[in-house]
Amino acid sequence: MTVASALLIIFGLVRLRKGLTLDWEVAGWVALLGGLLAVGLQIWELTDLPFYPGSSGYASCLIAWAVMNVFIILCGVYWIETLLARSLRLRRAVAQDGGVGRSPLPAARLFRVNVEACTYFWGFIALISILFWVLFYAT
Repeated sequence: MTVASALLIIFGLVRLRKGLTLDWEVAGWVALLGGLLAVGLQIWELTDLPFYPGSSGYASCLIAWAVMNVFIILCGVYWIETLLARSLRLRRAVAQDGGVGRSPLPAARLFRVNVEACTYFWGFIALISILFWVLFYAT
């Protein structure tokens, strides 16, 4: 889920650079729902472990990673949500200048930079998720 959400955010950024704000908003909302689904699945997985959290080093590392993963994904989801709210607020303010994706106004430029930073953060989330999936589940 986190990898799919990261790919959606990257797709949304590419579309935003072309000036298509609605595509970015749709990708953002779907990625937000994917992130929330990933958090829910991670928490659900922790309710059905075949071992106790302190039974071994593997168990302790898995629990610590799962809690960290939930926290990081929630931070990313919160960031996406604030960006989506800001884009809705800016929509009317920069409509005459070409929209959020093309407007030269400082608020629109700051918004685009913030979207790029969020995209990099979601790329980090996806890489960490893949790494830990390989470490804990694939072996």
